[in-house]
Amino acid sequence: MSRPRRGELTDADRRVMNFLYTNGAEFPALIASNTGLYVTLAERRCAFLEEAGYIESVDEATVYRLTEEGTEYLESERGNWDRSFPGVDSNRASD
Repeated sequence: MSRPRRGELTDADRRVMNFLYTNGAEFPALIASNTGLYVTLAERRCAFLEEAGYIESVDEATVYRLTEEGTEYLESERGNWDRSFPGVDSNRASD
């Protein structure tokens, strides 16, 4: 799958990516509960973002984290969208 171009990611995609950028690897259900998304929506967006190469599954339990490409995309878009998502602070998680 080709990478989505600037502006093609949804608000939900950005919430998922921003949460992972800030908090590190996590389960879709916990991503959902900390970003105000429904679990099924978070799961679908994680699957899409994984296929696009922006996040990756850490293990068989489906824990996701940002890839280098996802981090680069998110950092390039930082000024173009509202970062005030529920449960997400402005500090990046330590690796």
